[in-house]
Amino acid sequence: MASRFWIQLATCFGIGKIKKFPGTAGSFVALLFLLAQPTPEFHLALIFLFFFLGVKAANSAISMTGEMDPGEVVIDEVCGIFVTFFLVNINWITVAAGFVLFRFFDIVKPFPIRQFEQLPKGWGVMADDIAAGLCANAVLHSLSFFIFK
Repeated sequence: MASRFWIQLATCFGIGKIKKFPGTAGSFVALLFLLAQPTPEFHLALIFLFFFLGVKAANSAISMTGEMDPGEVVIDEVCGIFVTFFLVNINWITVAAGFVLFRFFDIVKPFPIRQFEQLPKGWGVMADDIAAGLCANAVLHSLSFFIFK
């Protein structure tokens, strides 16, 4: 029963079981949380909560599937999107840019993002998406000085 809960959480209650582009679907669902524009404190709490729950949930998925990064685990994308938009002014331009940037960094995994996958089990599953989110966040903040005023 407990492991079933963790698998449901890892797949964001079935979003990760979508056949085509489950990570993109998980990222999109995370945006829905952010449209409420949480306070910075609540937003940061969401990041930490989803990160630590995600490590546990990913560990359960790894144990059940035997895969090091099961494709149906999308809680890492949710957390990565939360990181991407931390302290970012939410509007349609930043949402579109942040979504594309996060997916780019998450899929391509340029240095040093890919190295975070080497961490053990759920830590690696979650850490590379946090790193992708940090990169996307840095680009969004940089662009805000020039474009998103």
